[in-house]
Amino acid sequence: MSKGKDKIKVLFAGRYNFSEVLSGTGKTTKRIFAAYAKSNTAVFTSYFFDGRKYGLLKKLFGKEVSVQSENASVYTLGLFRIFPVLFKTKPDIVHIITYERFAVCFIFLKIFFGYKIIYHNHGLISLENKIKELPYFYRTKDKICEKLFLKYSDKIIFPSDVIIEVALNFHKFNKNKIRIIPNGIDAIYHFPDNTRVYNNNKLNVILETEKIGFEDSVLFISDALELIKFPVRLNIIGKRKNIFKENDKLKIIYVDKMETHKFADFLMNIDVFISLIRYDTFSISAAEAMAAGVIPIINKNIGIAHYITNGVNGYKINYDDSASLAKYLDILNCDSGKRRTMSCEAKKIYDELSWDKVYKKYEKLYFAE
Repeated sequence: MSKGKDKIKVLFAGRYNFSEVLSGTGKTTKRIFAAYAKSNTAVFTSYFFDGRKYGLLKKLFGKEVSVQSENASVYTLGLFRIFPVLFKTKPDIVHIITYERFAVCFIFLKIFFGYKIIYHNHGLISLENKIKELPYFYRTKDKICEKLFLKYSDKIIFPSDVIIEVALNFHKFNKNKIRIIPNGIDAIYHFPDNTRVYNNNKLNVILETEKIGFEDSVLFISDALELIKFPVRLNIIGKRKNIFKENDKLKIIYVDKMETHKFADFLMNIDVFISLIRYDTFSISAAEAMAAGVIPIINKNIGIAHYITNGVNGYKINYDDSASLAKYLDILNCDSGKRRTMSCEAKKIYDELSWDKVYKKYEKLYFAE
């Protein structure tokens, strides 16, 4: 292949998950890459992250290539193999699409290749590490890397505006570089109204637990559950077990994380999605649930709250307001007509956040450069 044909517009860098059991960050990464590859040659550069699986030589000089489609390839590279890939592809833009320390290389190599950098800030790593109480050494490394990404990138993508001011408190960077682009929703979640199952004798509820800082929410959610006087089936997805106690009204089901199509099927029988995490830039699971007709009850200070009108397509409450959580669950249990109306309104989020529509914002960003 000639050098002219090797040249690409955008080179992606970060962590690529080959599975379909995905976090919000992993799903957003894959969907953007796949959408770009539909009409462009797409190269994704990743790293040998697992220190137990890969030795030093692999981490410095290794290279593995996985072809995802006719136009899309994922390169897993040692640090010294990044330079040759950049020399061969000569990208105009490097999109650092997930936070990874190895991607700092692209900040320094920018001097030699003259590309522009887009940094995708799914969440503020410095804040997350503080919440997780990581050791000082790791927090310092991440804070330095995050500072470099925010300071030296040409554009910074946030999925919502909820942590921009917090980010500016941790790091100094130019606010004018920020672009707000929400996460998208897969078409599989937007199924016809007549395929939904509406439960009349109980509420079928999902509680989002796989988020940083969920432990802080357990006490007031427990208080809310104790106030409930009607049957509730509470589905908890993920690794956390034995968080709440069952009683004669509360049935708890623990469910493993699912692939995209299985989660879409699962949502057909769910009435309410609860996300009461203190910190969350954008809950892609909540958006997917809404597209499927599930009514959200969420912390009013997280990113997805921008798309919810209280009492119309969901409910927004204070982070620790157990009384309001219990009240809104009671309203939805007692008034099946309101539940159906709100379910139909919740589905409309897909019109605004379908991946076809959201990706156009990325396309505009790539090709305006």
